[in-house]
Amino acid sequence: MGKAKELADNLWAIQESGQLDKLDELAHPDAEFILPGGIRLRGPEELRALLESYQTAFPDMQHNVVDYIEAKDGIAVELHITATHTGDMSTPSGATIPATGKSVTWDSVDVIRLRDDKVASWHVYFDQASFLAQLGLMPAVG
Repeated sequence: MGKAKELADNLWAIQESGQLDKLDELAHPDAEFILPGGIRLRGPEELRALLESYQTAFPDMQHNVVDYIEAKDGIAVELHITATHTGDMSTPSGATIPATGKSVTWDSVDVIRLRDDKVASWHVYFDQASFLAQLGLMPAVG
């Protein structure tokens, strides 16, 4: 296991344990975070706010690494994630999604690039329509 895999594992460990104060140790001050829906964040503070929102909305969130490909300066990690939507979720746009009580599962690919052994960029790819449909927030697609 290389530095990129270790860093990816640490990111998930702090998310699942609630120790988000450790983000400053893992991410560059100018790190870029991109998620589906046009969400673009910059720096550990903006990422912390997003992760706190996920933690509040999905306190039982767990991930399973399906596979990964690691390079010297980055990693692509295929994940399977399960969670239950038991808390309100604040979105980056300022909207609040009330708790639905529904269980959700989704697959994600996270592409993390490093600079100086810290996160320089973290791009997350998952089927947002399926995720929202499981929460009952939009109709299921085909």
